[in-house]
Amino acid sequence: MDRITELAAVIDRHVTGSGICMTAMPQVSLIRADQPSTPTPAVYEASLCLIAQGSKRVSIGDHSVVYDAAHYLLVSVDLPLVGHVIDASPDRPYLCCKIDLDPAMLSDLMVAEGGAVPHTDLPVIGVYPGDPDLIDAACRLVGLLARPETIRVLAPLIEREILYRLLTGPHGPML
Repeated sequence: MDRITELAAVIDRHVTGSGICMTAMPQVSLIRADQPSTPTPAVYEASLCLIAQGSKRVSIGDHSVVYDAAHYLLVSVDLPLVGHVIDASPDRPYLCCKIDLDPAMLSDLMVAEGGAVPHTDLPVIGVYPGDPDLIDAACRLVGLLARPETIRVLAPLIEREILYRLLTGPHGPML
């Protein structure tokens, strides 16, 4: 089983019914939809959204992006966006893991990496090709839900790894 399929299975195990499921980790939300949705405005926090199954369109003004299990969405600042699930069914639901970015942890990593000054002319939202290391870390993070006694110690470590991979990846300047 590949890691994206494993992530889908873990999300499916922890989410019953459609909607957003808050978890024992405040920075992690799991989302399920059994059918396409209508465009809905919402404020997206600075976050990483990894779709394990299905696809979604997110728009800000006239700019739209579509992402799916082969791509992930990165939002670097809180933004008012319009999103809607475009590929989902009861047999193959939309399954997503949303990880909110911790600005203090991100700042700490930026300092450790050399404290580069952020560019102000870069986009604040982007879709990037799937990254096996990022998917692996997300699987491990969501997998902690099956062992709640490990969350307090291990979740911050995995979250830090995820932020490090984002910061040192092609989207690092955006963060």
